[in-house]
Amino acid sequence: MSILLNTRAPVRFIPLIDQITKARETLADAEHVLAEATAKSAAAPKDIDLLEALDSAGDDVVAAQEALDKLERELAENPTQPVYLLRVPTYRTNDQLVTMSLELPQAPTDRRMFRAIQKAAEAGVIDLDDPDLLAVEAGLKTSGAGVPEDLTGAFQNLFDLASDHPTVRQTIVARHKANSQDRTLMLRFHLVGWEGVVVDDVPVPFASSGDLADEGVIDVIPPADILAIINKVREMNSVRKRTGNFSGLPSLSPSSPSDSPAAPTNPEPAAAEVQALDPAQA
Repeated sequence: MSILLNTRAPVRFIPLIDQITKARETLADAEHVLAEATAKSAAAPKDIDLLEALDSAGDDVVAAQEALDKLERELAENPTQPVYLLRVPTYRTNDQLVTMSLELPQAPTDRRMFRAIQKAAEAGVIDLDDPDLLAVEAGLKTSGAGVPEDLTGAFQNLFDLASDHPTVRQTIVARHKANSQDRTLMLRFHLVGWEGVVVDDVPVPFASSGDLADEGVIDVIPPADILAIINKVREMNSVRKRTGNFSGLPSLSPSSPSDSPAAPTNPEPAAAEVQALDPAQA
């Protein structure tokens, strides 16, 4: 079966509704696990492990219900929510975004981070014959790319030892700045409009230039909404996640949740984390 998507029409995204949808899915999953645990425990009522699993499943349902109730109360108290209009990612728009990203300073690679760690070793922070140092150096020489997967633990150990050395700190700062600029570019590229954004009871007009939202737009958006928008864009890179809040505010009943599992949390990358070669992955 083919699915026709209107990739020209922006997705209407409301972060709080997205949270409610995902909270309902979490609750439904927890209730399913509880039902299974109840059935298993009923079949073997004296099995301690099954009883503990049943108690744990019950606690998960309670926690999920409480989280959903909190979000729905927030919606009931603040029914007028900002709507963010998001550009749907496609192969061509992703390529356009990568091209823009390549014009920005690039995040230091693992090799550059390792050179900074070597500087720390030369300063006496790490023994020059440290097994991890020698292993990672050899791994980088043979990998042709970043740190081999089996040496990421050793790489992290070295970073932990050297993280306070000035050269390493400078590399961390450069990596953070580059990653932050990439996220900001992603936000400015995919945010094509909004509705109902208000500051001090005054509606704020959306502003853009070319394919990018103006930089001042970012200062108006709450940080939590910025993270939600970025995570939604990443979700939409999967075809079946290209859903928005098309029907407006949801009912306050937990029925018919949409197909949208929990978004990724998008944490700040660990300073010694293996860097993606494709800037679109940063």
